Amino acid sequence: MSPFVYSGGDAQVAYVLRFVALVTTAAVLVGIMLYNKRELAQAEQAARELASHDALTGLPNRRAFRQNVTAGLSASPAGAQPRLSIAMIDLDNFKHVNDLFGHAAGDAVLQAIAGALSTVTRPGDCVARIGGDEFALVAYGVDTSASRALGVRCVRAVEAAVAQAGFAECGVSATVGYALFPYHGATLDELLEAADSALMNAKSGGKRRVGCAARRASIAL
Repeated sequence: MSPFVYSGGDAQVAYVLRFVALVTTAAVLVGIMLYNKRELAQAEQAARELASHDALTGLPNRRAFRQNVTAGLSASPAGAQPRLSIAMIDLDNFKHVNDLFGHAAGDAVLQAIAGALSTVTRPGDCVARIGGDEFALVAYGVDTSASRALGVRCVRAVEAAVAQAGFAECGVSATVGYALFPYHGATLDELLEAADSALMNAKSGGKRRVGCAARRASIAL
């Protein structure tokens, strides 16, 4: 016999007990449904985070970075003064960490660098990990001078992070190439290509440099 069924002779008491049993059962079912709904929402949020963020560093990934810049470009009419700057940040000698200390150490260094790069950006800017040892940064409302200064801060932040992580002897540094809208490109791909070209030119000059697009001279730090 069900524990919710009253076997006495009082019909009113039996009715009350049945009503209480139904209410209790309904409350349990509602609780289960709310719990499952909350679990589903958390799982969906986690999936969105994985789709837009780098699992190792927690930074936005390449996809999220492109979405951020595309949204920024859509608000910048052609011919306007530069409203955003894209910087490509490549780590010099990072392979030394993996070769000498293993990939776990390399991961620790990347995490430290990601945290350091996040500290040099302003609210509204975006720094992302777009490759193994490659990062990208978009800064809004900056000119050439501010973009160069931001690149210098990135270089110094990387070196400080590597030293703090205990791997200064590996000689890991950063080289930065940047491009501004609309001077160096009107689309995301054009800006990325210009910034990457500036990065390669800076590296050819000796690494640990900050280079501007359009083959402008890099500055040694």
